Amino acid sequence: MSLQVTPWEERNVNILLVDDHEGVRSALRSLLAAALLHAVVTESTNGEDAVDTAATVLPEVVLTGLRPPCMDGLEATRIILDRHPSARVLILSGSDTTLHRQRGAAAGAAAFLTKPILGRDLVVAVRHGLADEASAHRGGPVDGLA
Repeated sequence: MSLQVTPWEERNVNILLVDDHEGVRSALRSLLAAALLHAVVTESTNGEDAVDTAATVLPEVVLTGLRPPCMDGLEATRIILDRHPSARVLILSGSDTTLHRQRGAAAGAAAFLTKPILGRDLVVAVRHGLADEASAHRGGPVDGLA
């Protein structure tokens, strides 16, 4: 029995992490690098830098919080998706309210993930984003792996 390999597993995939805490970025980078063999993980410390970095690295998946400094995650999401509509933005936040989920959906986020989150669940969400990158939708339901 052979394993079926999806196209993103055969090439480098660009992932952009946006968080102002170095320890969080480091942990996420390590987790993704270990779980996704061909992940090229780039980091940004704030929303403005994320927008600029996305223009350079053209990430397939962006993992951001709601409140990075300089520009909030929702505004950064809108701008990144306006400029790079095939990107999939996953919001990772400790604040889980209906309003936050609605605002995430309105900004175009593909999923809203709640902290704390198990590493395997985060990896599944990123893989889901990579697998669905070609059919990225905007403004749809943002629940878990929407």
